[in-house]
Amino acid sequence: MKLDPRLAEILERQPQKEQTLAEQRAQQNDFAASLRGKLTPEIPNSLELEDRMVPGRDRPIPVLIQRPEGLPDPTPVLVWAHGGAFVHGSPRTVLSRTASIAQRAGMCVVSVDYRLLPEHNYPENLHDVVDVVRWVAENSQAEGFDASRVIVGGDSGGGNLAAATAITCRDEGGPKILGQVLEVPVLDLSDTSDAMAEAQRDAPGLAAALHHSHVRYLSHGASLDDPCSNPICLEDATGLPPTFVLNCEVDPLRDDSFAWQHKLEAAGVPVQLTTIPGMAHATQSFTLAFPQAKEAEDNMIAWLRDLISWTHDGRARGFSSPGPAIVTSVWSSQDLRVKCLSSRAHRRR
Repeated sequence: MKLDPRLAEILERQPQKEQTLAEQRAQQNDFAASLRGKLTPEIPNSLELEDRMVPGRDRPIPVLIQRPEGLPDPTPVLVWAHGGAFVHGSPRTVLSRTASIAQRAGMCVVSVDYRLLPEHNYPENLHDVVDVVRWVAENSQAEGFDASRVIVGGDSGGGNLAAATAITCRDEGGPKILGQVLEVPVLDLSDTSDAMAEAQRDAPGLAAALHHSHVRYLSHGASLDDPCSNPICLEDATGLPPTFVLNCEVDPLRDDSFAWQHKLEAAGVPVQLTTIPGMAHATQSFTLAFPQAKEAEDNMIAWLRDLISWTHDGRARGFSSPGPAIVTSVWSSQDLRVKCLSSRAHRRR
């Protein structure tokens, strides 16, 4: 693992003092806001932000709805689950990223403020995300949403919840998910990958923090044998939606994405994966300072635009019948070129 030297310098300047969970939560929104205009994009003035409470199975669920100007009616919707090791984070900590997706892809984003550990346990967090997806589908006419173009997405721990939501909706008969976007997702709680072993050697602090968060999740209801908390144990991925996966080269969770890609490919699910060279876990949104992160976001936006252009007869512009081509996009850290390999020629990692 080789960190981009510019990113290493930025990370070294960050305060290293130990913080309690309460302190992390109190500062998280301010910290995210401090990055805007420097590392992450500003929030467009034209973006309409609306805090809402939507009904869930056992409580009202807070969401942050983000609507760019000029959306089609009805509009495609991305339901997003934020990252934060299952214990912190909120829709506003990832607002720069989700606002950029909404604006650039031309869609509404509904970001879920799901329940967190340790005050709550799995599957309460998953229930919140699934219930918001169902609210979007069931209230599409009143809200101007297109129920046929509902996508789920998330980053890190939120990527875990997004993958689990797609599994849940498949297994429980809906609502139908058009696609899923998984950024640096937590997909294997066992922490036995080569990337985790590399990180334990080269970045022991980050590896320990992520491992601790996975152990904590397992102690709060999650299980290595439950695909809705540990997706990699899913036996059959048939019927899951087309998937875009983004991972970072310098990330203990990097190999989770490769393993998930192979599982989806084996089930015939269209999948595109982009790896960002030199970037670390949770830095994929630093698009203002790192061209490789910006171009990876461009890949994701292009994929989303193609996905939501699907017509009602099941065909999409830019996608080969019967759906999106299975593609792996791998970045070269030297020249930042993308090499696209078909699933037939893909070299298993």
